[in-house]
Amino acid sequence: MTGKRVAPQRHPMKTAILITHDTAERGDDRVSAFLKSKNFKLLRSCPAEGGKLPELGADTAALVVYGGKYGVPEKEIYAFLKDEMRAIGKALKCDIPLLGICLGGQLLAHELGAAVSPHPKGVHEYGYYPLMPTEPGRAFIPDDLMALQSHYHQFGIPRGAERLASSELYENQAFRYGSKAFGLQFHPEASRRSLERWIARRGERNYAEGAHPPERQLADHAKFDAELGRWFESFLEKWIAPALEKSKAA
Repeated sequence: MTGKRVAPQRHPMKTAILITHDTAERGDDRVSAFLKSKNFKLLRSCPAEGGKLPELGADTAALVVYGGKYGVPEKEIYAFLKDEMRAIGKALKCDIPLLGICLGGQLLAHELGAAVSPHPKGVHEYGYYPLMPTEPGRAFIPDDLMALQSHYHQFGIPRGAERLASSELYENQAFRYGSKAFGLQFHPEASRRSLERWIARRGERNYAEGAHPPERQLADHAKFDAELGRWFESFLEKWIAPALEKSKAA
């Protein structure tokens, strides 16, 4: 007698929610490419331009909040910033791997109680600057990694979080909260097309105090982007590992 054929076990689809702040950012970033390579279903939303913020559910395996032109001090003007912080708070409560980049890192820091504000001396970081890891940060960030920056706001380190890196102009460049939530002030996710878009939008702000002029930003991209990308992929492997393990065990 022939036994019944047993269907292969199917693991539940891993879903990553990606929150952007500009629909011109078309998913040509390293985080999207990495998560696709790990067979995640990507749900993109741009609440800043009227998109509906997806609800975090049982199938949500990761949350990524990207950068943008808005600032946490403007949260009373732009209600979507408060909505995004509520989503961040839910991800923290549910112990979902969370990555905040630039504005996303600032929203994460603020949700955890830290202050976010423009640099008190008005300096900007536009271009590539070396990172200086802290002792805990050396588990994630090598010495003198040249990181792409595009900001003039800064976040404090939340109570209970670990500072991971600084730069010469900004004391707080990265932090970890718990084992699954990371806030980055810099932009390892960006492609050359992203950098070109940002340079075009900034106009005269490309020449603000502390910033590198556009021609240097592009030249430094050619020098440093490949190494930054290799580092970021290894970082993302560590960041998403808990979600992959949970999926295998399901």
